[in-house]
Amino acid sequence: MAPVSGPVVWIPSGANGIVVVSIEPAQFDNNSEDTMPKFLIERNFAEQLELEDWRANNPRIEAVNDEVGVRWIYSFLSADKRKTYCLYEAPNAEAIREAARKANVPADVITPVDEVTPAMFA
Repeated sequence: MAPVSGPVVWIPSGANGIVVVSIEPAQFDNNSEDTMPKFLIERNFAEQLELEDWRANNPRIEAVNDEVGVRWIYSFLSADKRKTYCLYEAPNAEAIREAARKANVPADVITPVDEVTPAMFA
C-alpha cells in the first residue's frame, strides 16, 4: 500500500480491518486559519465497492462536491469493501447530506471531528 500523506486518523479495525483509499484527494492543509469544519462520514453499502467503479464515479462526485461547497480529503475502506469512512471539510453537516443526496451515495453517520496529533502532546 502506498503511504498516505496528511493526518493519521485511527479507527478501530475490529474483525474486518480497514484499508486506506486515496484517489487523488484534495491537498490537506490543517495549518490554515480559514479551514472549514471537518466531518467523518460513515457510509454503508449493500454491495462491495470496487476501486475501479469508485474511480470511474469520482469525477461526478467531485463535481457535486464543488457545487455544494464540500471538500473530500481522504477515505478509509473496510476490508469487506462494504463500508467507508470519509474525511470531509464542509460548512456544516447539512451540506454533507445534500452532496450525498445529489451524488446518490449514503451518508449514514456524520460526525464533526477535530484533528489530534502526537505533536500536540510534545
